[in-house]
Amino acid sequence: MINRKAWVSRHNPVLTQPDALAPLTVGNGSVAMSVDVTGLQTLYEDYAVETPLCTMANWGWHTIPAPTPSGAYTLRDVEMDTYDFCGREVTYARTKHPGNEHVYDWLRMNPHKFSMVRASLRLHGEELHTQDFTQVHQELHLYDGCIRSSYLLRGEACQVLTACDSDSDTLVFRIASPLLTKGLTVDLDFPYGAGNITGADWTSPERHVTRLEGDIIRREMDALRYTLRISAPGAALEQTAAHRIRITAGSDEIVIALTLASGDPAAADGSEAILRGQKMWNAFWEKGGAIDFAQAEDPRAMELERRIILSLYLLIINSSGTVPPAETGLTCNSWFGKAHLEMHFWHMAWAPLWGHRELLERGIPWYREHLPEARANAARNLYKGARWPKMVGDDALDSPSNVAVVLIWQQPHIITMLELIRRARAAEGDPAMDEFLRENWPLVKETADFMADYAMPVPDDGLFHIAPPLIPVQERHLPEVTRDPSFEVAYWKFGLGVAIHWAELLGAEPDGRWIEVHARMAPPPVHHGVYTAHADCPETFEKVAIDHPSMLQCMGMLPGVDIDRETMTRTLDTVIGCWDYGTLWGWDFAVMAMTAARLDRPGVALDQLLCQTNKNTYVASGNNRQITRRDLPLYLPGNGSLLLAAAMMAAGWDGGKPLPGFPESEGWQVAAEGIHPYF
Repeated sequence: MINRKAWVSRHNPVLTQPDALAPLTVGNGSVAMSVDVTGLQTLYEDYAVETPLCTMANWGWHTIPAPTPSGAYTLRDVEMDTYDFCGREVTYARTKHPGNEHVYDWLRMNPHKFSMVRASLRLHGEELHTQDFTQVHQELHLYDGCIRSSYLLRGEACQVLTACDSDSDTLVFRIASPLLTKGLTVDLDFPYGAGNITGADWTSPERHVTRLEGDIIRREMDALRYTLRISAPGAALEQTAAHRIRITAGSDEIVIALTLASGDPAAADGSEAILRGQKMWNAFWEKGGAIDFAQAEDPRAMELERRIILSLYLLIINSSGTVPPAETGLTCNSWFGKAHLEMHFWHMAWAPLWGHRELLERGIPWYREHLPEARANAARNLYKGARWPKMVGDDALDSPSNVAVVLIWQQPHIITMLELIRRARAAEGDPAMDEFLRENWPLVKETADFMADYAMPVPDDGLFHIAPPLIPVQERHLPEVTRDPSFEVAYWKFGLGVAIHWAELLGAEPDGRWIEVHARMAPPPVHHGVYTAHADCPETFEKVAIDHPSMLQCMGMLPGVDIDRETMTRTLDTVIGCWDYGTLWGWDFAVMAMTAARLDRPGVALDQLLCQTNKNTYVASGNNRQITRRDLPLYLPGNGSLLLAAAMMAAGWDGGKPLPGFPESEGWQVAAEGIHPYF
């Protein structure tokens, strides 16, 4: 058996100087805080140029009031674009029309996640800076889920432990320093909410209220109310400015617990919260899957293991909550902190394969809760069933966008994720399987109803097609001229096949339209012996070899049941030979690796997974940083896709062999345990 503690701990990130590219983070999937080398957010301005230091919660959404009686706009206020869909008029909020800009922009940025508090050290009330700290040693103890920081502050020793409770949205700091009785304080500062990358607006103090009442800080920000409860035995609390609360210790050691909530939370014991968090992390690492590369001879093996372990940590704290995650999770805002539902799969589909289906299951009730909004999204253009949008806040409402409103590849994701959970439950012999199937059947049924209705029959060939307007995975194609994109037609067939299987498991009669579309779905288009982006793009590899090579997903992310191996082999080789790697995104490398593995080319799979390029960079914290995108200091779909590919390469897939992605003959002696096969 793999020694889990040793496996995890050999990759603890260690920083010996401030690193704004790789701040460390603690969290529990519901709340997270990123800190600098002081163990708090003291060097906020110094880090902001690269990675903002935020404190965010899944439930922390803010809306700036609109100048309307209700304080909000709706899609009815947006000037729509009209398209022809097979002879029927459909409308989408795609273009920002003159005179309607404010409505369009307001709906894009609201609601947005925001940073709830900044916690920092100050000395005699003064801001501290990088040069004030020497002899820095900061280590993220992954096995315990806490950060230990030690340094000299103007020559005086300081030690800080930063942690997060497992059972509440409580962040904890245990600080020891003689300076605590000589003017060193912990200050809590509160910004106005913003949709920018920092989630914070420090220039609008008049637009919000901060009020200290005993040990509770009450926050009022437009229609939003939330509280922060402070537990700091022996300390004095004082409001020193309109939006600043100061914590002054009574001795040279203090334990501070900050509990965030939408109501009035119970006080948390900081020491107990630290222990609960450690217990949760210890249990996580000891349970489920592991892939040990200690005996591998390939010099890249330890780097791959580091990326895997840090990705497991980062996705739990950022992406495993009850609301689908933003692409930057709870670390900072990307696209106003809204979820991109086409990325939920890449964030969390790995979890059932790694023996942690419960992490993905946390987010499923959100879809059940928001079926009405998805139904309305479909009905707006007279489609049946439920249509899942791309870019949403916690309200599940579609956001205006020149891409998002006509993107469709997110639609089958909920079916696929539920099937991964079902397979994991079946492998465990889950006695509650029937209840699980019945509870989630409405999601499968209504999602499939839309898919079947969206696919259009063409009498000329007797097949069902995916017709314009739409934008495929590779977002460089115009919606008016995109027809039968390779991945989408393959995914439609796969998703409907799963829906039919679920109906059979429940003893229900599968919908006739599902069966018809599944049987006669158009195949992915081929031109000159390779799969193309879509049917009307034969020049894919000559003119559009940029962005996502999504045709590879047909036999990688998907099992490729109806895909020709020789054609896909030529397609993979063509992508590797001509694609602009600088335009690839973090998850594209995992897609290429998965395709290569299914084609019995493990060496190619590893070369792609570990390709050295800007958007496949993993910094000291483990975050997949998109070097060419200043708005994406981390990109969690890259981390999640890495875990999915690694699981597939270790445990294989249905009907395959174990360890298909790690050729022992090439120095990859690998031990794997607790991982389930993929489709």
